Amino acid sequence: MFPVLLAFVFLNCIPAGAQTGDAGGLAILLKGPVAGKGIPALPPNAMPYYFGQYAYEVSTIDVYYTAVPIVPPDTWKPLVCGRYVFLEVPGRAGKSLYYASDNDWAVFIIFPGDLSTACPFLDVFIRRLTYFTGISRDKDIVPYPAVLEVK
Repeated sequence: MFPVLLAFVFLNCIPAGAQTGDAGGLAILLKGPVAGKGIPALPPNAMPYYFGQYAYEVSTIDVYYTAVPIVPPDTWKPLVCGRYVFLEVPGRAGKSLYYASDNDWAVFIIFPGDLSTACPFLDVFIRRLTYFTGISRDKDIVPYPAVLEVK
């Protein structure tokens, strides 16, 4: 309850221009990391993950972080977003993307709408998550960035 209240207060204290996509904006972690099993972007599975949910623009973006290696099927097509290459995971409403880092972790990112809205978020999110996982002393805790400035 407290994180949701804090996000509500924080969002209502931001100048209106900072909340729009025109001048950039903020993405705020609403929930997470929350441990679970069974990544929804995949067929039925028991893959462990850490869930995070971000408020960005007028919707939410769900993130599933996992340290379990997978071999993506050939049906997942590459999509370039900023400086990163994602794989599109077919079969869901909205968009589901997969990103595998060079540091033994990966994320599934599920968001409504089109890629043009999510691309600026994805570029900043992966950059900051890579940084925080690199400096984290406790490798068992997923260091989701709490606030992202999206430009």
